[in-house]
Amino acid sequence: MFLKDVRIQKKVSNVLIFLFSAIILFHCSVLSGFIPYTIVWGGRLQTVQQMYLFELASISLNILFIYAVLIRRGTLHKNLTPKVPKFAFSILFVLFSLNTVGNLLAVHTLETILFTPVTFLLAILCLLLV
Repeated sequence: MFLKDVRIQKKVSNVLIFLFSAIILFHCSVLSGFIPYTIVWGGRLQTVQQMYLFELASISLNILFIYAVLIRRGTLHKNLTPKVPKFAFSILFVLFSLNTVGNLLAVHTLETILFTPVTFLLAILCLLLV
């Protein structure tokens, strides 16, 4: 683990929970039509059905990510071996690193400008919890 200080780990966890919650709200805005689905997922969604599938998957994954943060910081499943959440955050680091590259290649500049820094920050924060 990079962070030995429990207070800093908790702050990193709180930032991750905030970011994942904000991302869930963003995807709910896309689902509701408030934000056009054409500017997400690299601008590659073709139909409303695709949008529903991808947005619901994203919301579900972000809920799972919050759950992983709560496990990692010891709020849930305190008897779980520390190796499991550390491994999960290793995977999340790789996932968000790849997502950062994907955002750099997005069709819409808005997605590149807005979400590349977010996914890069998520990758770094996940790495800190490994």
